[in-house]
Formats: sequence, C-alpha cells, structure tokens
Amino acid sequence: MSVVFSEVLPADWDQDLQRCLTVAHHARQLGQFQMGTTAAARAWVLAQQQESDQHRLAAGQLRLFFALRTGQFQQVLDLAEQVLPLAAELLATRELNEMLRWAALAGAELGAFDTAMNHAHRALQLAQTQGDRVVQALALNSLAVCFHAMGDPWQAERMMRDGAVLMGDEAGPYELLVHSINLTEVLLTQHNITEMLVPPEQTRQLLIRTLHVAREAAQHARTYAAPYALMCAGANLGEVLGLLGEHADARQHLLRAQELARSLGAQHIEGSLYARLARLALEQQQPGQALHHAEHALALMSSESHWSTLFGPQQLHATAYRAAKALGDSACAMHHLERLQQLQRRRNLLALQALSQHTHARVEAESWGLCQSGRTLVRDQAEPMARSDPLTGLSTGALLQQHLPELLLSAEQERRCVTLAVLEIDHFDTLLCHGGQAVGDTLLRDLAQLLRDNVRHSDMQLRSQSQQLQVVLCGVDAKHAAEVFERLREAVLQADWSALALPQRVSLSVGLSCTPPYNAEWLTQHAEAALYRGRQNGGNRVLLG
Repeated sequence: MSVVFSEVLPADWDQDLQRCLTVAHHARQLGQFQMGTTAAARAWVLAQQQESDQHRLAAGQLRLFFALRTGQFQQVLDLAEQVLPLAAELLATRELNEMLRWAALAGAELGAFDTAMNHAHRALQLAQTQGDRVVQALALNSLAVCFHAMGDPWQAERMMRDGAVLMGDEAGPYELLVHSINLTEVLLTQHNITEMLVPPEQTRQLLIRTLHVAREAAQHARTYAAPYALMCAGANLGEVLGLLGEHADARQHLLRAQELARSLGAQHIEGSLYARLARLALEQQQPGQALHHAEHALALMSSESHWSTLFGPQQLHATAYRAAKALGDSACAMHHLERLQQLQRRRNLLALQALSQHTHARVEAESWGLCQSGRTLVRDQAEPMARSDPLTGLSTGALLQQHLPELLLSAEQERRCVTLAVLEIDHFDTLLCHGGQAVGDTLLRDLAQLLRDNVRHSDMQLRSQSQQLQVVLCGVDAKHAAEVFERLREAVLQADWSALALPQRVSLSVGLSCTPPYNAEWLTQHAEAALYRGRQNGGNRVLLG
C-alpha cells in the first residue's frame, strides 16, 4: 500500500480531480480509510470548482462511504442532503439504495430516528417499485436497524429474517454478510435486555442461536475478504464467545478486531471494542478492569463527538454501573446508573417521536412481499365486518374463501409463489377433554399470538375451523415457509404452558403446500393431507404436501 500511495503517485496528485477519485477508489478497495477520506474530500472540493454533477456525485458517494466507515455519522447525514438529489437523477437503483441505506444507518447511530426512517422507508419504496428482491431485502434490513436502535430488537429480527426469505438464493456474499452481521447484533441486544429476566437455560439457548449466526457472519466476512467486515464479524463473535464463557477465544477475537479498527482508522469501532472488552472483564470477575475499559471508551466518545452514538454509551454506562457496584463504589455506580437512565429516556422519547411520524413505515416494511391483491386483503382484514374471530383476533375462513382465488391469479401473473400453511395443536381434543373449554380457548388464543410473533403482519392469518389455523404467505416458497413454521413449532414447544396443568406437552403440527399450480382447492387439499400425515406420525412436525 505504501507503493500505491507514496511511490507511484506524483507529488501534486491532489491537484487533479481524476487522480483524487482514483486514489479514493483504491483506498476504498484496500481498506485505507484515512487516505480515502483525504482523497475523497479533496475530490469534492475540486468537483465543486468544475461544477460537474457527475464528478460531484462520484466524490460525494466516496465521501459518504468513508464518513460512515470512520464513524462521522453527522457528516453522513449532512452530505446525504447534498448528494442524494444528484444520485436520484444519475445513479442506478442499487447504488442509490445503498446510499440511502448508509444515511439510514448513520441516523440510527445518532438517534436521529425520524431522519433514519425517512431514508430507510424511501429505499424500501424505491426497491419495491423496481421489483428487485435483493435490494428490497437490504432496504428492509436498514429499516430493521432503525427499530433495533430504537429499542425493539424483536421487531428488527422479524424484519431481517423476512428480508432473508425475500432474497432467497439470489443473495450474494455482500448481502449475506450484511444480514448475518446485523442479525448477530440484534440477537446480542435481545440477550442484554432479557439476561436478568429469563431463566438461565433460556438465556443460553439464545446465545447458542446467536453464536450460530455470528459464525456464519465470520465465514461470510472471510469470503467477502474486506478488513472492515472481518473486524465487525470478529468483534461480534468475540462478544458472543465471552458471554458463553469461552474467555480466551473471546479475547483473541476482540483484540484482533481492535487491531483492525486501529489500522483502518475506524475509531468508533475501536471505542465499541473497549465496551466489549469491559463486558468480557466483567464476565471474568474482573470489575476493576471492566470499569477501566468502560470509562476509557466513554472518554473516547466524549472527545470524538463527530462519531459519538446514542446506543454505545448506554452499553458502557450499564457495564460501568455493574463494575462499580461489584467494587463497592456506590457513588461511581450511582453516577453511571443515572447517566444510563438519562440516555434510555432520551432514546425512548426520540423513538416515540419517530414512530408517531412513521407508523406507515412499519406497515410498509411488513407488507413488502404482498402483490396488489394481497394489499387489498390487508385492508379488508381491518374492515369492521364479521371476518374477525373474537377469540383469537385472527380473520375467519370466509376471508380466505373470498380472496384466495384473486390472490392466486395475481401471484401467477407476477410469477410469485404462494404457500398455504394449515396448523393444529396436537391431541387438541384430548387436552380439551382434560381441561375443559377454558383450556382450549387459552391454547388457541396463545397459539394465535405465537403465530403473530413469528410471521409477517402482511401474511393472511386465519382461524378456518374450530381448532385449525391457516396462513397464506405470498412471495415465500416452500423451503423458506418450512423454516418459518419450524421456528413456530419450536416456539410452541418452548412456551410455558404450566399454568394449564396439562397431562402432556403441547406441540404443533403444520401442513404446507406451495404453488404451482395456482389453484385454491389443490393448495388446501395438499396442505391438509400433509397435516394429517404429520399427525398420523406422532405430530410435532412440519410437512410439505
């Protein structure tokens, strides 16, 4: 790299616009963020002098990239206001959406949730208009990051997994990398929120699931072979390993990521790594070291206001509070607790303000997969008609009979697959006889809630018979539908049904059928046949008809 930037370049390289752009491009490819920032900034100045929209866009795009990578999030938002109008005129959809995604990520980091959601929502609408499934998935991922930053990692996980389903086999190394790194961080936040609230075994199950995603991210980072990706994936993996008690491996990953952060000039990541090292020290019963790391990172953040974030300090103050409490330093612990509570109140206020402005963003994000007739279905479900089951809150079978043929016709014309799922609680009649109608009602009502928690809002969810539920998933093939309902099946198994005092474990069977053919009767018959076959073989399974 010294050959590229020191020996080959002429002394006056920064006086020529094209050379500046070339240097910035090379720096981006090589992960030399400091050099890239300098070259892109100089190219921006020269492009302004030439009054060329193409050159301004090229320089602005590079400046946005380096500002994001070096944690200059406010600069990203300021630049976006100048560059995005040019990008909308001159760039292809994928490039424009990537820039919108960068702006959304920067806004989420700063707590500028209204701005972040504006950019993410615009990216999603644009991708839907173009019909590019991969770009839609990345836009959905950026909206999920907004919800994560606003304190709802569960909604974020649902959106990210929906995005993964949407991409399917079209996802490339970059898309897989973005999905797995961001999902790892979302799952880590779920753990941090629930750690002291759920049984240890449930905490460990979540961490095992997170470790699986973190290792996938590390593999994708090696395939993608970009230093920044290796740094982020390694940092996440190190944190998960530390929480699972594998302290030596965790420290190795974190220190390697910290070395990469320094070499890249990514100071904001270096600061977050001190936070992770602080957490690791706390896990190793080293509160003094934990407090030192946490306060060092907080000092870095206060001195580097251009990359300070809303989310990072909360984690640091939480760790510092626990460390100071373990050390018996009540005054220090109280200071960090008060700062933590102030930041949480600020984030909650900003999140509520943003959500009040962007309720449509949640709806739009959850309805990415619907064809036009499907959108009509969602509206119809909201109508105050006798189409809602009073026990479960789901739609009734009448809605399916009325609209499924229309939906299938539209899906066939658009060449989109449709999957029908039919599900029942195993041995429902036996459980009903044991506990009475009240137990049966509770089982169905709780199953309906688990269903809502595990499928998209846009998927048509119905109670078609007394004990049978159905789901129509537009744009989801059988393979990915099976993954969705395997998660639901496992959720039913893990749910706490102890209050019902049942004689056996509650489990679920699901029958699936998928187009083609685009025939409502065929889909229903094959899904019910698969359900029956699963129940005949002992239940607790998901089968395709």
